[in-house]
Amino acid sequence: MCIFNFRKKINRMRYFIIVILLVFFKNTSANDGQEKWYLQWGWNREVYTKSTIHFVNSGQYDFYWNKVTAKDKPDFQAIPTLAVTIPQFSFRIGYRISEKWFLELNHDHTKYVVTPGQVIHLTGEIDGKSYDTDTILDNSQFHFEHTNGANFWMLMAARKFTLGEKCQRLSFFAKGGAGIVFPRTDVTLFGKRLNNQFHVAGYIAGIEGNARYQVWRGLYADLGIKTGFANYINALTVEGGKANHSFGFLEGIFSIGYSF
Repeated sequence: MCIFNFRKKINRMRYFIIVILLVFFKNTSANDGQEKWYLQWGWNREVYTKSTIHFVNSGQYDFYWNKVTAKDKPDFQAIPTLAVTIPQFSFRIGYRISEKWFLELNHDHTKYVVTPGQVIHLTGEIDGKSYDTDTILDNSQFHFEHTNGANFWMLMAARKFTLGEKCQRLSFFAKGGAGIVFPRTDVTLFGKRLNNQFHVAGYIAGIEGNARYQVWRGLYADLGIKTGFANYINALTVEGGKANHSFGFLEGIFSIGYSF
């Protein structure tokens, strides 16, 4: 019940922040015929490279899951219920700093789930005993995911490209930048499960390309592809334990936006 109420408060806070931003953007919009701000919201899908996850808890264990596979968890079935922060979503705020250059705050609520039932190679020490063996990841004993979520926060430079007077509605953006990962990690180790707290756990860098089609006035549809590298150097696990791992990702994004 407490967790449910907390999530309701977080969702209300997000809606409140979005309304405040819309009012702010409207009052600071450009009057020179060009957009000064843009704001967009959409949804995403990911694929991930294999990742070696290192688990540490002083005096208890220091071991690796080597080259594990993972997948995303889109939860798109929640979209019709208007629970817009449950699915994997993408949020962008951009500000024009020159005719063709923008500065963008770029957030992707992504989810990273280690594939259950896979055979992985376990190396390291657990309770003073050394291991170098294959084992099956049984969800009731061992599981690892960032599902609330992996949370990529990035500051990106964006360059706008157009096709000239013949195609004014279509434009393209090339972006690059870096930032932090802010996960909430749900982990099960040795049968003990904990959905830990949100915190800054590492860093991320990447590039993104977008095609934007102006539907009506400032309203537009945006189709993007993003790739990069995420390094979680301090994910929280059970009983004071820590985990670190890194992976590459490829992301597809569809968004609806408005430029001011």
